[in-house]
Amino acid sequence: MNDILDVAVVGKSKTLGLKTANPVAKALLTVGSDEERKEFLDKQPILRKIMRELDPKETLILFGSYAKGEEREKSDIDILIINKDGGKSISFSKYEVLFRKKINPLFITAKEFIAMLQDKEENVGKQALKNHVILKNPEGFWEMVLHGI
Repeated sequence: MNDILDVAVVGKSKTLGLKTANPVAKALLTVGSDEERKEFLDKQPILRKIMRELDPKETLILFGSYAKGEEREKSDIDILIINKDGGKSISFSKYEVLFRKKINPLFITAKEFIAMLQDKEENVGKQALKNHVILKNPEGFWEMVLHGI
């Protein structure tokens, strides 16, 4: 356990931190995220269809009310797509019509995502990190996060 966790004493308490340089830490985060994705997609057919159309190299992150499990009838679907050039790689119009849901995609690069994580101000990247479901490429997501924090 000491290989993946840092233990620090702060007053009378101990704090635990992840040793981000350890590849085992990233592997454990990736496996956990993949299990969460499988359970989530069983309940959300719209996201399963969207996920299948994206390039496997792209990272697809669901955040917002759907990721928190707090969606309502009129909730929109917030999606972060991280790809090589930050360009739009898919149109969501047909899914919006088919499922009668507004989809808010944000296309960014890995460099932009890491910059968001390092920014002092609250932003979409930090929101996605706090409450997310990784729908595609969990290994890539955790690599960006571990390099960005």
